[in-house]
Amino acid sequence: MCSSDLLRSYFGSARSPPDALLGTTCSMLPESTIQWLNQLWIATILRDSPWMLPTVESIHMTCYSILFGSVLARNLRAFGWGLRETGGIDIGRQLRSWMLSALAGSIVTGLLLFLYEPGRFTKIDYFPFKIGLVLLAPLFEFVVRDKLRASPASEKGAASASTLLWLGLALAGLMVSLS
Repeated sequence: MCSSDLLRSYFGSARSPPDALLGTTCSMLPESTIQWLNQLWIATILRDSPWMLPTVESIHMTCYSILFGSVLARNLRAFGWGLRETGGIDIGRQLRSWMLSALAGSIVTGLLLFLYEPGRFTKIDYFPFKIGLVLLAPLFEFVVRDKLRASPASEKGAASASTLLWLGLALAGLMVSLS
């Protein structure tokens, strides 16, 4: 439900909310784009098959679990916890291929989940936040974080920020799926 729908239901017809609170539309995309996405062959297959959506959701969750587990293992190592016999740089290098593969799988399956009901997703208030984190978390993990290895304190700060970004992405995904 859009925040404008919530405001309308709260204020009711007798007390109309200010137009500035409502915004012009709830959807992130024009209706013509949503209709076009709905008519794509892959969207039709996803909607028409009784087993495609659960399969894609399962793969999406598995990929994200692998990704978050790999990130968490790397971040815990920055604090000196877990896998102590392996150096921090070594574990980052060893987990990088797992992280990138799981990220690619999560993005592909996430796009497929979006195509299942694009009109619904674009009207969920948490969805833009999730998309922002989908862009920000990998950028931080694979670009910024590698440059913040100057000192143990900066590595711990980067590990904390990384964990918060990925956890935020998981929570945003949960909020989107429950909306």
